[in-house]
This record gives sequence, structure tokens and C-alpha cells, in this order.
Amino acid sequence: KVEEDPSLNTVDMGLGMGRKSGCDLVIGLGSGSAMDTAKSIAGIFREDTNSIREFYDGVRIARHGIPFIAIPTTSGSSAEVTNNAVLTDTEKGIKKSVRSPEFLARVIITDPELTLGLSPRQTAISGMDALTHAIEGYVSLGATPWTDALALEAIELIGKNIHKAFLDGGNKKAREGMSMGSLMAGMAFSNAKLGAVHALAHPVGIRYKISHGAACAILLPPVIEFNLAFRKKKFNAIKKTLGISGKGGNALIEGIKKLTKDLELPMSLSQFGAKEEDFNELIKGTASSSSLKSNPRPVSNEDLKTILRNAL
Repeated sequence: KVEEDPSLNTVDMGLGMGRKSGCDLVIGLGSGSAMDTAKSIAGIFREDTNSIREFYDGVRIARHGIPFIAIPTTSGSSAEVTNNAVLTDTEKGIKKSVRSPEFLARVIITDPELTLGLSPRQTAISGMDALTHAIEGYVSLGATPWTDALALEAIELIGKNIHKAFLDGGNKKAREGMSMGSLMAGMAFSNAKLGAVHALAHPVGIRYKISHGAACAILLPPVIEFNLAFRKKKFNAIKKTLGISGKGGNALIEGIKKLTKDLELPMSLSQFGAKEEDFNELIKGTASSSSLKSNPRPVSNEDLKTILRNAL
């Protein structure tokens, strides 16, 4: 019953079901949506409320929840290792994160064999989300030598295996590489934070009903172009790690566009009917995101318009 973009109502319904059954732990088995829902239920289980809404609006979770066990069946969201849950307020059309130490999993079971049944499209969408996590975490203002090591290894693993897993879902070695890459990307960005791609991907996804990973794939090239001058050495390292030939940052941008095309994902927002008149509303949707604060280059509203224009 969990949607692709889990809603506050879904969490509230699960909370009620869990309390009624007297459960003492919650297992999140599935994609990031399932795990975000599960960790939300577990995290507020002992709070004196029947809804997560007040915590979505900024109230701090004060009581310890019940244990949450994460078992991912995709390689992309990294929700198994993060302390946040991305939820959607369907009434207000807002998608943002709720954060709490209570959302951290007590146990994580990462088994690549659970991803063998993913369709090529699911593989591509989740994989591009993981790659974006790794890249944004690597160039983030919050990056450290520790997160850099994790992020760069994740970029290498995902770069080597995403297309192989897309072409042959039963390739166990490729699935293992994707699972490990996604896990390491999550460990990197959950400490280093993200950037403008994720700040924009949430409002873009809601407005045009684009899967999160597909929105990331579209936005990643124009955001790299925007950030390039502020992280030249790191973007050059990313290019080399992905095995992209050619000089300069433009080669990296074109290489990522080629990967997106090879994975048969959408290349532009205009494919979903996006137009410049939508930009102000989309930019309003970034107000609740903390990701812009860790983007390597300061981002104004006019800058966001430029990025969106280049994504059309």
C-alpha cells in the first residue's frame, strides 16, 4: 500500500495498524519508499500523537521509537543508512525530509539477490539516484576525506555496473556492485549532505509526476555545469573514475548524458510538458530543502532558473 512517493497519510495509517497489532519492531522491505515509511512509523511509535504531521512541520521527535530493520530491494535510495524519511504532503503538494536519530535502522540486511527481479527501468531509475547521491556527496560543502573515499568508491562501483545490470538483470556480480555502491553512496551523502539536484528533484518530481531517479538524471548535467568552476579537481576525478575520455568538464557532462540515454531514461523536462512559466512555483518548492546549503556554489533563485532552463 506504499506509494512511490509515500504520503503523510500512509505513515499515519501504518502507525495506527502497528499500534493496533501491538508490534514491537517495524521491518522496511522494499524500495526507499517502503523504508522511509517504515522508519517513520517506528520512529514516532511511542509519541503521544496519531500523526507524523507535526514532526513534518518541524517539531522534534522526543521519545525513543521502536526498532526499525531495513532490507532494501533496490539499489538507489540508500534509505537503509540515512536518518531521514522523504515524505509527501499531498494536501499542500510538498515533498521534503523529516530527520531524526530515531529513524536510523538497528539492523540493515543488504542482499543483492533481492534486486535480481528489478526491471531494467527500475534498475536505471534507482541507479541514477545512487550515482547522483555519490556525486553530490563528493562535491558537497560538507564533504570530508572520509566521505570522499566512500563517494568516489561508490561512483566507481555504480559506473562499472549500472549498464551491465540494466542489460542483464540476472548478472549477480553487477547487482552486487550496485548494492554496495548504493550503500556507500548513502554513507557518504548522509554525512556530507547533497546539493541542487536533490533540492530541485523533489518539486520537479511532484509537479510533473517524474520518478525521483529520472528527475535526478535530467537535472544532474545542468547542475554539474553550474558547479563546475567551484570543484574542478573533484569533477575531473569523477570523470576519470567513470572512465569518461575527453578533456574538461564538458566531457563529464556529455558522458552522463550518454549514460542516461543508454539507460533509456528521459533526457529533458520538456518531455513532461515543463515550461519556463513553471519555474517560480518549482523554485518555491525548494524552500523546504536543506540541500541548497551544501551545494558547492551559492545558488540564487535566478541560478535555479538557469539550471531549470538548461534542463528543458
